[in-house]
Parts: sequence; structure tokens; C-alpha cells
Amino acid sequence: MENALLSNFVKFIHILRLAGVRVSLSESMDAARALSCIDVLDRSRVKAALSACLAKSEAERNLFSESFDRFFIDPADKNAYVEHKSQARKKERQEILQGASELQYQGQGLDISDELKEVYARITAEDRKSILDFLDRSSTGKNMPPRFKPIAENVIKGRLNHLKNKYGRSPDHDSVFNRAVSEAGIIAEDVLEAVRGENSLMHQNLSTINDKDMPAVIQLIRAMAEKLRKSPRSRQRILKRAGLDFKRTISSGIAAGGIPFKLKYKTKRGQKQRLLTLCDVSSSMYRFSGFVLNFIAYLHFEVSNADHYIFSTDVEHLNIRKFTTSANIEREITESRVWKQGTDISRAIRHILRDRFVVLNSSTSVIIVSDAKTLNAADAAEGMQQLGAKVKKIYWLNPVQESDWASIAGIEGLRPHCTMLDCSTLEKLSKACERFGHRF
Repeated sequence: MENALLSNFVKFIHILRLAGVRVSLSESMDAARALSCIDVLDRSRVKAALSACLAKSEAERNLFSESFDRFFIDPADKNAYVEHKSQARKKERQEILQGASELQYQGQGLDISDELKEVYARITAEDRKSILDFLDRSSTGKNMPPRFKPIAENVIKGRLNHLKNKYGRSPDHDSVFNRAVSEAGIIAEDVLEAVRGENSLMHQNLSTINDKDMPAVIQLIRAMAEKLRKSPRSRQRILKRAGLDFKRTISSGIAAGGIPFKLKYKTKRGQKQRLLTLCDVSSSMYRFSGFVLNFIAYLHFEVSNADHYIFSTDVEHLNIRKFTTSANIEREITESRVWKQGTDISRAIRHILRDRFVVLNSSTSVIIVSDAKTLNAADAAEGMQQLGAKVKKIYWLNPVQESDWASIAGIEGLRPHCTMLDCSTLEKLSKACERFGHRF
């Protein structure tokens, strides 16, 4: 029984990690010791003991509870469920590959990725017919030798990528070819789907949020920002030694007969950190930038150490301290002269570098909010390099999910000069803001 308990315990820890719960080795050892102190046949006590050792936040407690309820069930039921899911996924993969086998150029199969084969299986019959008609015309046309196959492949790849973006894909969607078929992987994926379903707005792509959901989204942003603002990490300040404090040293040594066993030092606060935000408000970005500005406003950054700019093909300063509601911020954006124009990040950066009222030094952190789809990408990369040399850190909040970054022209020239973060959902935006929110 001890071997079976240990084996299940190790499997459960693996499932928690796959589901996103951070479990260290020391925490695993604490949980194992906790089990030795209780009756392991009492399900409620086992769950409470493991939760106390392994779940460190409300989100992790939800993941833990769902994982526990799905893993610790009758072994026969669990094996049957896992086997059914595994076989269903393998069958789905075979059907996708079989359907994509009809994509041929002069009798030879096209060399396209499994992801695009899956896109082909998901599109409408009309779109599939259009692609097959193109291949048929290309294969049987005059002066179309076999060496033209790579050209036909690139055309089909471009068409499928366009259809993938047209029909959309949720940020938490995973290709069937990447989905697990093991017991731990299947249970972990089901746990994540169940938890996300309870709070779908947190995991919904921000670009697909409807107007009717906006009040709920703003409330979530307010709650996340308030939680971050009140966290112990956000309240801490960097303290540095500023010389020996004789008065406190003597006072602490009175108990030891006046011998200063423990030296006390004066402290001084570290240099105040500054924040500079550049928010893209072009036609594809203005709503997401509004989300970010609301988040920053709710964090209550002091006006003395924060500056905010919105840009598209031009730049405009935005004073968010005068806004009391999210509607005021969005209205200010929509009434600005830069709203819903093109995107030229290089021009925005040049404006910041030349503006004598903008403080750029080693205590300045810059937040750029954009999808990186910009004009003059090469100039933007050069400007990023110059800006990075003047400031402490550049964070780039990108509303495009990371798996699609490769399709954005010029993004590889920007990434070396900043920390680019996937902020395609509210959950990811919150995690990104945690990386810089505690600094101010």
C-alpha cells in the first residue's frame, strides 16, 4: 500500500505542475510528511493537508481542488476515462492527416505543418473546395513543371494562415497534435478547461470581448489591480545602508550590559522608480490599450513618477490622473487626434527620445503596449536600441498570443531590446503587470 500511495502522490504532483501549480521539491517533501501525520483513508483530511502544503494562492487552490477531485477516484473509472480520451485524440489526429492527404500537387503531397493540416480540417467545405480547385488548376495547367511545387505550397500555407486568423482561435486553444494522450496530461488539460470555464472572461482573448461584457471586464481589472497593489511585494521598498546608527546600536546593547553585540544601521530609501507608458491606439489596438491604462490607473501610481503617451502615426500625452472612471479614459482616447490611425512605433520612440520633458535614466522603466505591427520596422528596432540604452528596462505588452508572433513582420528586430510578454487574456495581462507593478 505504501508503494501505491507513493506512486499516486508522485503522479499527483506531476499533474499539479502540468496544470500550472508551482510545486517545489521542499513543498513536495512537506506534503509527504503531512500525509504521515493523518489518516490517509480519510479523503477530506488528505485533501486539506495537501492543499495546505501545495496551494499558495486562490487560483492555485482552485486548480488543486479540481485536480484532486479528478485524480483520486476509483482506478477502474479513471483508467477507462483516460483510455477513452486518449483513443479519441489519436483517432482525431488520424482523421486530420487523412483529410489533408488530398492536398497534392501533381500527385505529390504538400509539405505543410500539422497545425495547418488541422486548420484545413476545421474550415468550411466552400473554403476547402477553393483550395482544391487552385491545386487542380496549378497541377494540370500548361508550363507547370514539378519544380513549381514549393510555390504552390507557399500559396496554400498563406491561404490557410489567413483562414486561421479569419476564423479566430482562443488563446488557450492547443492543437490536437500537441494535446496529451498520457494520464497526467489528459487530467491536467481537463482541470484547466474546467477552471477556465468558471471564469471565462479571464481566459477569453481580449480582442473578442463584446461591448456587453465591458462592465464585467472593468470590474475584473479593478479587482486584479487592487489585489496587486495591496500585495506585500508591492508595498516593499528597497532600503540601503546609510551609515551606523549610534543611538539605536547603544539602545539595543543595553540588555547586554552596554556591549554593542548587534550593530544598527541607518537606512535610506532607494531612488524613486519612474514609469513611462507608450500605448498604441491604432484601429487594432485602442481597446486593449484602454484595458492597460485602466490597470495602471487602478494601481494608483503617483503622478510624479509616471508619464503616459498614446500613439499611432503621431504621439499625444495622456494625463490619466484626471480620470475617475474607465469610460473617461476610453472617451479621451477616442477623442484624441491619434485614434484609429496607422502604427509607427519608430516615430513614437523618436518623440520620446527628443522630448526634453521626458525623464529617461537608469530608474525609468518603459511599458510599450502594441501588437508590433508597425510601419518602418527597421527604424523602430534602431529606436528601441537607443531607448534601451537610456532606461532601466523596457516591457512590451503584446495582445497577440505568443504562438502567432512569428507571423508579425519585423518583430524579431524588436524583441532583443525588450521583454515582450503575451497579454492576449486578462489572466496573462495580470501576470505581466505583476512583473513591474511592485517596482512603483
